[in-house]
Amino acid sequence: NEMRLLIDAADEKFMPYLLIAGFAGLRSAEIQRLCWADVKKESIIVSAEKAKTRSRRIVPMLPNLQKALMPYRLKSQKIWESSTALLSRTQQETARRAGIIWKANALRHSYASYRLALIKDENQVAYELGNSGNIIHRHYKELVEESESKEWFSILKKI
Repeated sequence: NEMRLLIDAADEKFMPYLLIAGFAGLRSAEIQRLCWADVKKESIIVSAEKAKTRSRRIVPMLPNLQKALMPYRLKSQKIWESSTALLSRTQQETARRAGIIWKANALRHSYASYRLALIKDENQVAYELGNSGNIIHRHYKELVEESESKEWFSILKKI
């Protein structure tokens, strides 16, 4: 429900950040370094220079995310063109308009939990997030049910 509220409250500039964080699980700093050229048809390429772990990875995009990002692709070069301070203010302002409290890393953690419940492959989720399988197992395993996961990823169908 909170994600739906955030999407409804987000402005056009913030929407790509919000969608990639929640439905691809990238870290905030990684999204800030991303260019639209890194967003391919079916995946997001996180180069070693842009990844926290300095290890390249290819994050798959579900068809709903691909479709949701299409309207934003040619409007700028970078996914987030402003400063980290403005991103923080935008997160807080969007949450305020949505009537919720912004929770640090909640979008990434939600993605990890729902993705793991959906595909049931700790190593794949670890690769997508740039983490280890042990971290995924310890922090995200069995936090949500598969039906909840399907509901999370279906949010994009309504955008």
